[in-house]
Amino acid sequence: VDISSANVKEEVAKPYTLTYADLIKGITVAGKPLPANEALLAIGNSWELSYVSVMSDGRKVLNNAKTSIAVANKYAGFYQSVGVFTHPVNGPRPINEKKFLTPLTAYACRIPAGDLGSAGYNVVITVDPATNTVTFSGGAPTDMFASAARSYFDPATGKFYLHYFYVGGTGNRVMDEVLTPVP
Repeated sequence: VDISSANVKEEVAKPYTLTYADLIKGITVAGKPLPANEALLAIGNSWELSYVSVMSDGRKVLNNAKTSIAVANKYAGFYQSVGVFTHPVNGPRPINEKKFLTPLTAYACRIPAGDLGSAGYNVVITVDPATNTVTFSGGAPTDMFASAARSYFDPATGKFYLHYFYVGGTGNRVMDEVLTPVP
């Protein structure tokens, strides 16, 4: 980033944008370059950027700042979940809690199911990148299934609209939630 001696008297901020291609330039793992398609990176991998200032006379100044680049997916992070958990015997109860979507693959995350996360219930949601439709799998401690209403991710708002259930001894436990990203 050329600052052209702009900071001779005071600090100068210079915006600097990197693309994925910029971030992986020259990085190899086991002698092979990182994939050109970022969706093929292994979730959980990371690398670190360091900064060196090169003066006009060739001197180098090391900066102690570093930036960690972690591989997740675009859905990972905190969301506010608002909705309803409907029990076949006890009726509906409101859901209003902060949830973390844990990335598993480029298009899948694990989330706490309904308002039962503290009881260990979770489900894997997978977004179809072509249609933004959400499917459910890997429910624990029980399988989770899609309800009749379409579950989907809205790329314009970053919200998830989820409708799913699991089967209990007295009938289906139904969860309808809207997950809104938390800044």
